[in-house]
Amino acid sequence: MINCPVCKTTCTASLFEAENIPLYCLRYFDNRKDALAAERRSVDFAQCQICGFVFNQQYEQLSYQVEYESGRSSSSTFKDYLLQVANVLLDNISEEIETVVEVGAGDGDFSQALKSLDSSPQYFAYDPSENLGSKVDGITIYQRYYHDSEKLLPTLVIARHVLEHQSNVHQFMQGVLHEFPKYCFIEIPCSSFVLKENFHYFSYEHCSYFDLPSLIKLMSKFHYTLKMSKYMFNDENLITLWQQSNNLTKTNRPVENKLASVKSLDLRWAYNNWRSELLQKICDRDSILWGVAGKGVMLLNMLNLDYKLMPQIIDINPLINNKYVDVTPDLSSARI
Repeated sequence: MINCPVCKTTCTASLFEAENIPLYCLRYFDNRKDALAAERRSVDFAQCQICGFVFNQQYEQLSYQVEYESGRSSSSTFKDYLLQVANVLLDNISEEIETVVEVGAGDGDFSQALKSLDSSPQYFAYDPSENLGSKVDGITIYQRYYHDSEKLLPTLVIARHVLEHQSNVHQFMQGVLHEFPKYCFIEIPCSSFVLKENFHYFSYEHCSYFDLPSLIKLMSKFHYTLKMSKYMFNDENLITLWQQSNNLTKTNRPVENKLASVKSLDLRWAYNNWRSELLQKICDRDSILWGVAGKGVMLLNMLNLDYKLMPQIIDINPLINNKYVDVTPDLSSARI
């Protein structure tokens, strides 16, 4: 058993195991042969019984320097959500922001949403898996990690949906905060949602799931205090704003806490029941999967859906049209 990466306790309990799942859930292939040859891994998730952190004990850090399609800009619902999140963020910062750095920025959609509401700061976006050129609507894009050598002196650093991809969360946040920004904004899919029988979240890419107690524990190590937290997107995501604690008067302000703790046997029983019910519905009627981002890919794999059961799947993203999804090797991959 591995110690908790957040609070270092040995008090952890095994939660969920699965074998033979995709290494990357957002890699799409031009042909079935390449999809079937894609690398695969196993997962063994555990939960810290002290801070609630959920993590994959078998994870080895991925580079993300591969062809990787994480864009959601084709979805009007997603665009509306980004604007909603950006508004909440700006509503909780009363002073002028001079420089914004977003790490793991993907296609830069959130920085663009934020810039549409406040165009005064300089915007810089970092992501090793994207190649968007040097400028996107006034945002400077770097196809690399935000390294310790960077000297941008940001007022605000943004890390949206990147912590769940990091195994050494302490080292990662140390890099994110190396210029000691006054504010840090973090958005994560929270463990309380995952543990409500959302089994398609147990992917290899997502090795770390926080909720407020574990995230507070981590950020306090860097002397950041929680300024705002809010559960959004049907409680799937948790957004948080942090401020350097030496600039804050400490308060006992209560925070919403959805910390969940479950037992391995209970989760295994729930998983088998969840899988059986879904397969029964699929077999009872003509079905097609709508949405083939990471969770859709994991759903196909957990249900072992081959092309004979579901020869085609649908996604609104035109960049993955006519591509193939990596499904369990002893079955044939599905086509989008």
